[in-house]
Amino acid sequence: MNSHSMNWPALEGLPDDRIQLEYRIGVWSKAPGAASDYRWIAKTPEFVADDRFIDDFYVSDTPERIGDTVLWKRTTEYFHAIHLYPSAARDSAGRSGIIERVFLQCLVGKLPAAAVALLLLPKATKLGAELYQERLENIDWSDRKAYIELTENACPTLPLDHTDLPDVIKQGVEIVRAHFDLRKLGTFYASLLSEQRPCFFPDSNRTLSPEAVAALLLPLPRKLADEISLAPNIPEGHVDIAKLSEHWNVLPARFSKEITDRKPLDQWAIKEGERLAESILRNDPDRLKVKNEPSIKRNATATPEKIPWRNPVALMPVSLPSDTGWLVRLLYEFARDPQWRWLQVDHIAKARAEASYGNDHVVGSSTWSEERDSEWAGSKEARPQHHGHGNSRDIEAWLIKTISFLKSNPPVLADPEQWKVKLDILRSAIIALSPDTTKEFSLESNLVARDYIADLLNNTPVHAAEPFKLPKNDQSPPVNPARPVGQFPVQNRPPQQRHIPVGSPSAGIVPASTSIISQSCRRDS
Repeated sequence: MNSHSMNWPALEGLPDDRIQLEYRIGVWSKAPGAASDYRWIAKTPEFVADDRFIDDFYVSDTPERIGDTVLWKRTTEYFHAIHLYPSAARDSAGRSGIIERVFLQCLVGKLPAAAVALLLLPKATKLGAELYQERLENIDWSDRKAYIELTENACPTLPLDHTDLPDVIKQGVEIVRAHFDLRKLGTFYASLLSEQRPCFFPDSNRTLSPEAVAALLLPLPRKLADEISLAPNIPEGHVDIAKLSEHWNVLPARFSKEITDRKPLDQWAIKEGERLAESILRNDPDRLKVKNEPSIKRNATATPEKIPWRNPVALMPVSLPSDTGWLVRLLYEFARDPQWRWLQVDHIAKARAEASYGNDHVVGSSTWSEERDSEWAGSKEARPQHHGHGNSRDIEAWLIKTISFLKSNPPVLADPEQWKVKLDILRSAIIALSPDTTKEFSLESNLVARDYIADLLNNTPVHAAEPFKLPKNDQSPPVNPARPVGQFPVQNRPPQQRHIPVGSPSAGIVPASTSIISQSCRRDS
């Protein structure tokens, strides 16, 4: 039982006993091939299909701007987790651009809204048109009351207790910590505490995961969290801000420019909002149990105690693939630390040493059952017969997925060029581990060679000797023509490509020491 992660104020009153969360499903869309109007086209038997649940976000659809998003809606009697996405269907006039919504409906009662949101929002993103596609035949859509009846199997109950929620909470909190800073998040919570309407999400350039949307409720008092409706993103088009404000407490930040008569926040709300923001940025719900204490008179001549600054920056929520060797574990540590921007030959050497060289494998034991990493050959023909199968394929897929996530979710205040360097280093790892890959990789930073990781693994002088200093006259470091045979393959470089070690002054990156066992948080220079 992870009691620490269950101490958030918004989860107050969550039953200790394991219960089954029951919900119903309804789909709001245009009937395929029917007249151009929206209706409830599918639902489970007990779903309450009230048109008042639907808010007109726009006057006209703009198909090219329709995204995939989740919404959290509180009505008088129900919580709704809503998946909003573009539909492939067309109406009777052949028009596309249909925006479809899948509603997951749960009765308001004893369960905290935050707990319900943590389970239903991720579930909602997995549901779409497949709910009803196979049951479209024999439906008379000319009847306004016609709909497809979904079976109860479409919405199996979800277990909810103190053992199920911590993992979801961790995912959501880590995304929030990676996305937002104290100032913006503090203002967001201060606005909610002041009951401003609408409030606005603290960042307009990011798409939040469903777990992160739910996690934003956690620091709030339960009474407030239970009443809030969240719209992190809605389709662009002609919108009525006044109408939106009636239905949603929190809107996308892009609408904040249209509100000009906002009253300033009072100091209590600002201070309390910062306290809530700091608690989630530090992933420490227990901080909220201690109220702000009155100031204590201190001796003005006394030397203040030096308290080390603790960096609240979160590790990226990147998972470690199974059956991995020392190199993949090193890449995992590198990928998840948002302030570790480059790999050096020292990191490779240390990782090999700490893995008890000779008893561990580069990639994973399922791929390297007998061969040691020194037996890598310079060509595919000389590789072990089983290379390219098993775990190495899994590692390639894992790296591709990780790079995609990191590219879409850069940490707050990250330098864009430094972040490109980090991603290019991971791309070069794919090329080193899977030289026969069919994937195409474009390097974005212009500072990392495609064979950067291969060079590190082969321990060439290019990277081993003074990696952070360039020769005089700013010339590129010499490339060793006598590369050892029988190690990691190195792809041919383009003619006259500058081979600047990552971390050099010319790369515009300031190096810092790192440890692969315990990565200390380092602030961007």
